[in-house]
Amino acid sequence: MKKYFLIAALVLLFAPLLASTEDGSRPLAGREDPVVVSGSVLPGDLLGEKKGSYRAFADYGAGTLAVPFQIEERDANGVILIENGADHDKLDGNFDPSDELVMMAADAGSVRPAAPEGCPKNAVVSVKDPESGAEGYFLVALCETPPPLSEKDYVSYDPKTYTAKSDRYSIGWQKARVFSYDYMSVDGGPDYLDRLKVRCKVGKLGITYSFVEDDFHHEYVGYTDGPVRVTVKLDNYWSLGPLGKLPLAQYYYFYKDSMRQRAGMDLNVNPFLLGFVVNVEIGHDLQISDAGSARVCTNVTPECLPVDAPREKIDELARSRMEWGGIDAPGGDVFIRLVPDPRLKTKVQGLFIYDSTFKAKPEYQLGSEPLISFNMVDWKDVDPDVYYLDFYYYFMKQYSIEEFNRYDRLITNPLVVSCPK
Repeated sequence: MKKYFLIAALVLLFAPLLASTEDGSRPLAGREDPVVVSGSVLPGDLLGEKKGSYRAFADYGAGTLAVPFQIEERDANGVILIENGADHDKLDGNFDPSDELVMMAADAGSVRPAAPEGCPKNAVVSVKDPESGAEGYFLVALCETPPPLSEKDYVSYDPKTYTAKSDRYSIGWQKARVFSYDYMSVDGGPDYLDRLKVRCKVGKLGITYSFVEDDFHHEYVGYTDGPVRVTVKLDNYWSLGPLGKLPLAQYYYFYKDSMRQRAGMDLNVNPFLLGFVVNVEIGHDLQISDAGSARVCTNVTPECLPVDAPREKIDELARSRMEWGGIDAPGGDVFIRLVPDPRLKTKVQGLFIYDSTFKAKPEYQLGSEPLISFNMVDWKDVDPDVYYLDFYYYFMKQYSIEEFNRYDRLITNPLVVSCPK
């Protein structure tokens, strides 16, 4: 009996320490989400000062600590303004209502932080998982005497090679700036990407025009490199020959273990697309040293198929409506979810091809290495406007359905962010 009393006493003694472990003190530790807070939701008296006067804090049960954050400026139309590059935007250097404050959900603490000395104006930001009920907190403060910043830096950017890099992945240009990027590696492995492919067919009355990524004109604007994310801005367009050009503004948001690509298609200047049959394919032609052991995984086949699965299985996959897909391979796992503009009445099919005997140039053919694509067909009733395609990239050490779902909560179970004024 004395032994059980001793165990109970030890549990009571160490309970406070157990409660302050990583999981307990960081209620959103399993979330990969960025927390993006518009300045407009913060108290008005907290805004208007130079960005260097602001800090973000969290409390994990042992006092207030500085956490990584950044402030990115936006114009009156909500367009992010870029800090660096030959064509960088003009910034006023202040934290205004239209600007964005960015943090990582996993850094939120379990305790509402107290304001440090020298930071009299502040506000608590609540971040809640609506499914689990887990809730974490940040303190955003305007400081008269700002304390030191957090030393954490989750992702960096090399403007010489146009490469974003974190502890998990690298993406950029290693060969030629043909399209958005031509290099991708996971966990320090070799280049995973042979070529990023884009195919577009536009037809009407028996006349069809075909365009590829080499018709894509790449116009680099600049970047912002903060401790939480790297934002890259591109003003691109697709040359469509006799049909004119299709403006395609692009933003890349690089985070610790994920990336979001936002592509804007300006169809205001392309009314000729109305009534045309349009097919667009966006795919990754991969180079994998041990392709025979790779698997293709999608929402249709979450349990995955070998890349050399029977043709009828692959054809079934290609006919299905695809929301996400990726490759589980020895060199690392990359998965992509496409979220098209809901106003586009288009069907997204998966396209997967693997041909180990193909010998022709992979740049212009659909074979030689595993290729996985989103094939957008049946575009109907496209009105003149700007439409967006959002691609979410998840870089995982090892694929499993559970691990994918953990990343994909960005889309399926978004966090609720609030700040009472």
